[in-house]
Amino acid sequence: MKKILLIVLCLGIVLIFWIYHSVSKAGSKGGETQQSVEFMEYMPIDKLFTAFAYVPIIRYERDYLKRDIYNRFYNHDEKKKVIIGYCYREYDVGIGYDHPTDSFDVLQKIACQNLYKELPEPVILSINPISSEVVGKYSRTDCDNLDLDDSGTRKSQQLILKQLKEDGQWNVIVENSQKALASFIRVYCP
Repeated sequence: MKKILLIVLCLGIVLIFWIYHSVSKAGSKGGETQQSVEFMEYMPIDKLFTAFAYVPIIRYERDYLKRDIYNRFYNHDEKKKVIIGYCYREYDVGIGYDHPTDSFDVLQKIACQNLYKELPEPVILSINPISSEVVGKYSRTDCDNLDLDDSGTRKSQQLILKQLKEDGQWNVIVENSQKALASFIRVYCP
């Protein structure tokens, strides 16, 4: 009896492997894949990063409570809306100057006179989402749309700049970036 069970078990295993092998071969077309890479051209990147920031952004979805809608107490009063979900995203933001060599002569005159406050304000050069969390009735699509291009700029870039200004960090970043730019340029002062 044990021998028969062992033989049936072995035949079952062989049958399973044979079916798996047959199906996997039938599904694949076989053949070869060839890939090649060519170096097109050298493209210089002219960016000077002077600051990095970690910025959390939270967006809320609000609506009326069902009991207020059914009881008709809401009267379309925005103050009666409650939070029904949120999108929380964290960003690593790079701040600095784009194409500083294009206006190097002008920047050098300012920096060599030690007038760093007259240097231009930095801009956001890079935005890298680190993490994202969606809770409640806030849709994942709406949360991810913060990082999609909308006519050349990402929605998250405006939100990040607004958040940095509200927190009082933007002025500190601007001053430190202007000092950093001035110190880099002063090396070339006559």
